[in-house]
Amino acid sequence: MKRNRTQTPNTKEKLLQEALDLFYKQGYPNTGINQLLENSGVFRKSFYLHFSGKEELGIEYLKVQDKEYIGYMRNMMRRYPDANDFIPAWCRILIRKMKNKEFVGCPFANFTLQTLGQSKPFEDTVKEIMQRWKKEISVYFEKASYSGKSWKSKNPDELALKFLACYQGWVQLSMTMGDTKLLFQLSDELEQLVEPYYA
Repeated sequence: MKRNRTQTPNTKEKLLQEALDLFYKQGYPNTGINQLLENSGVFRKSFYLHFSGKEELGIEYLKVQDKEYIGYMRNMMRRYPDANDFIPAWCRILIRKMKNKEFVGCPFANFTLQTLGQSKPFEDTVKEIMQRWKKEISVYFEKASYSGKSWKSKNPDELALKFLACYQGWVQLSMTMGDTKLLFQLSDELEQLVEPYYA
């Protein structure tokens, strides 16, 4: 059903919320400005008051995903100072969201594969987000405990990189094989990866 196109004080927010849904679930290349306008009920003129074009909206989409997707993980890390509690809790959230069709893979990996070689601003934005994400994971593990044991390694950045590689691999495999159960394996693999770094 078509929505009425009306300009509101929250025009930018409406466009971003629509982009969050369409870019993530449908894909950036498969989503046109016309569909964004139609679904959000925003006038084309209003769109260009806030964004120079689809590329700028794509960059804003990535920044919002950083706040929301990675932000949820940040909240989980604050809630669970013991990594052996954090890992299964976070994986349970991913499994639940996948079952509810709310999780269709890492938004940054998906976006990068969809736009590979098309936009340096996209590449730079994703790289910046991923580097920051890796650093936050590194800081968390260095401060966290694991089943009451303390951090013993000298290289938290190494663990953070391995953690992200394991996460990306199992999530992408789960998506390509259409098997939610593989995310249960993700939790086991992450726990086996992390535990040796504590004593």
